[in-house]
Amino acid sequence: MSGRIRVWPLPAPTILALWALWSAVVLALAAAAWALPISHPDGWGPDLMRIAPPLARWDAGWYEQIAREGYHYDPAVRENNVGFYPLYPLLIRLASGGGPSAFSAGIAISVAALLGALLLVARAASDAEEDALPALGALLFYPSSFFLAAAYTESLFLLSTAGAFVAARRGRWAWAGLAGAAAALTRFNGFLILLPLFWIGREEAKRLGRWRPRAVAAIVFSAAGALAFPVYLAARWGDPLLYVHSKTRGWAQHPRPIWSLAVGALREAVARIHEPGAGGKLVFAMMAGSALLFTILTAELFRRRRTAEGLYCAATLLLLFNSGTLDALHRYVLGLFPCFIVFGSWLVRSRPAAAAYAWLGAGTGVLLLARYVHWIFVG
Repeated sequence: MSGRIRVWPLPAPTILALWALWSAVVLALAAAAWALPISHPDGWGPDLMRIAPPLARWDAGWYEQIAREGYHYDPAVRENNVGFYPLYPLLIRLASGGGPSAFSAGIAISVAALLGALLLVARAASDAEEDALPALGALLFYPSSFFLAAAYTESLFLLSTAGAFVAARRGRWAWAGLAGAAAALTRFNGFLILLPLFWIGREEAKRLGRWRPRAVAAIVFSAAGALAFPVYLAARWGDPLLYVHSKTRGWAQHPRPIWSLAVGALREAVARIHEPGAGGKLVFAMMAGSALLFTILTAELFRRRRTAEGLYCAATLLLLFNSGTLDALHRYVLGLFPCFIVFGSWLVRSRPAAAAYAWLGAGTGVLLLARYVHWIFVG
């Protein structure tokens, strides 16, 4: 062990205060942004808009629909709600009874999951012999971090993946399996949690001279979580890959060779330069900048020999780069908490750099939040 100060459990009250302050500020900013006299498209029609809080936009409507009506699929329609994984809308349904409070329930679940996620990221930072607060600051000041309080899966996914890592690192395999299955039921890329769980189990097996049955069971249980939604789709519609087929038909994701992403990104950059206004340029810069930054941070994880964490982040980025688009990449990287731990360790070395990041991140985040609230796509 190095001489670094361990930050768990002493900062728990600090993390609680940080979470409460950040959540209150984001909710207040969203409400203030919605009160601004800005013209905006009518995203869902008057009935849903009357009950939708400012942090429930875009994909939140799909989760609300699944919570209220369940899954349905119409091949004649381009976009179907089978393009969204089940755990988050299931929790919304349990919390709201499928009633008109589904949006608020979704936001409440996200905010509550964020608290657990922050505590677990702090533990993960401590286990990596890094200070927790810089890691949390890097995460919460990231410009797209307001999605952690929105009716989206970001916080729940962060909670489950961080929980799987922390539990596995500490040999608590029952919790690791439960968290891994939850991650796999929250997002499509949740199945990638199998990579670090296998690697951590392998490291443990090398130390002990054998695989622990609980480690094997945790990996199997996580794999079962990853298979559950495809099995459901196969049983109901005869297509275990219906999620993928739905995404490639109705959304921008189309699997392509990774090298084609650079060509597409270059074309989009040229188009953004010639379009009026700075909003689209800002969003594209965030997407492209996130791709570069998190590639570098992932490489640093391998350099520091955090192989399990590096494998998870690298596999996630490869899957995102293979989607054929940079759309929403700056939101998807919010789940890559090992990268934020590294990023925080870099920022803490320089107070001017940390201050510049905080101001730039907060300012950009407010602009993105205001656009999101008014139905302008930001990821």
